[in-house]
Amino acid sequence: MDTVVAFCIIIFIIYTLFCIIPAQMAETRGRSVMGWFFLSILITPIYTSFVIFFLGETDEKRKERIFQEEEWRILCRKLYSNKNNHEN
Repeated sequence: MDTVVAFCIIIFIIYTLFCIIPAQMAETRGRSVMGWFFLSILITPIYTSFVIFFLGETDEKRKERIFQEEEWRILCRKLYSNKNNHEN
């Protein structure tokens, strides 16, 4: 009986760890981490991962990503122009 309980606990821990994957995907896409974590516990982590993948980023997260990319472009242009000025 103790081995059955230990086996069930191990399976639950592994299942819970797999539920972290959709939660992490939700975080990178600007969605509720805890909401998707609990939903993946209730349904399955595989199904919720597919749903999050197809939902994509939120509008706020998309704007934030575009803003960060534009900051990188500006920084790279400044570094490149400074490098060219020092060579001349």
